[in-house]
Amino acid sequence: MIESRLTKNFWILEMHYLIGEGGKVRYEKEVHKLIKADKEDYEKALRAVNFKDLRFLKEGLWENSRGLFIAFK
Repeated sequence: MIESRLTKNFWILEMHYLIGEGGKVRYEKEVHKLIKADKEDYEKALRAVNFKDLRFLKEGLWENSRGLFIAFK
């Protein structure tokens, strides 16, 4: 199961696992902290580290895609 919450700048994802092994069940948890950024934030970051010919593709990708950046260094 995953619990997620949004802070000002990050998504916090807490992943909870029950793992059955050798006739026993153990609990594990991992936490992922993901930066909350929109398309413009990514564009700004890529330009700040000198990527050129920046393009953003939205159409013609896989199903439910959020998009894909293409750039050259």
